[in-house]
Amino acid sequence: MQMIVDISLIIFMLLFSYAFGRKSESDNKPVVPQEVTWFTLFLLMGILLLLNLPSIIQMMASYGE
Repeated sequence: MQMIVDISLIIFMLLFSYAFGRKSESDNKPVVPQEVTWFTLFLLMGILLLLNLPSIIQMMASYGE
């Protein structure tokens, strides 16, 4: 389940990265405003971090032993 969520979040991040660089043909401005794109990328990365937090804590605990 976690792997499916990770893959879908990576796909979303790639899509928003594409939207970040894409410009409209008429006025050469970004199709998606940069603020929206950055907010969404940070939100997705935060969700990914929260979902992986137990495994990150477990990995950190194994290094402390």
